[in-house]
Amino acid sequence: MKKILLLLYVITLFSCSSDDDSNNEQKAKKYVDVVKLTTNGVTSTINLTYNDAKEIIRYSRSNTSLTYKYEQGRLTTIADTDQNNTPYQLSYTNGELSSLKHYNDTYPVTHNAADNSYTFSLGEINFKLGIAGRDIDFLNNFDGVSSQKFSYSNQNKGPLYNMSTENAYLVPLFSEYAYIFLTSMPTTQFRLNTDGTEKVYNATHTFDEEGYVISTILRSGNEEFLSAQFHYVTLE
Repeated sequence: MKKILLLLYVITLFSCSSDDDSNNEQKAKKYVDVVKLTTNGVTSTINLTYNDAKEIIRYSRSNTSLTYKYEQGRLTTIADTDQNNTPYQLSYTNGELSSLKHYNDTYPVTHNAADNSYTFSLGEINFKLGIAGRDIDFLNNFDGVSSQKFSYSNQNKGPLYNMSTENAYLVPLFSEYAYIFLTSMPTTQFRLNTDGTEKVYNATHTFDEEGYVISTILRSGNEEFLSAQFHYVTLE
């Protein structure tokens, strides 16, 4: 009888230990905190800072320093700390982005549920933003002249995979075109159409043992568009 009780105790002990290990693994997740970005032969460093909710609150690169504020898990404010101003403020209605304030001017944003897209205008330029999961599907007229289309892999994890923000794609969207490489899922292809001429950039990635992307290169033929190396911090 004592042997049976001892065996049950040992089994219970190892079971509890296994559960604790499993819970610890579930709590600890990776978040990108440093990106080494190379474009046109020039390398720069992007540093990202998180709050306790695992939301990005600061983006720093060279002479750029942006801070972000959130309400109920949604991005609401993008501030330029170097220039001491607030270029963007976002408002929501029933959980959907409904207006964008650019400095002192406010522009309505319309959501189209059929293709999960948003349309809005800044002055004379009309934009359309399409969403795929937690990433950008397409951008029409974002810089006034081009359209952009993205494809993603669902087999691995992008640098923003664990970011808790509901509309995570908006953070890199307003951060120096970082939406091209700061994504929830790894980008596989980037199609850029400028004045009717399309160029296709295909992505090559390397991943760590957990499936997180640690490097990305976007190329069109022999032309390299950008390369990025990602460093992660583990947060609980």
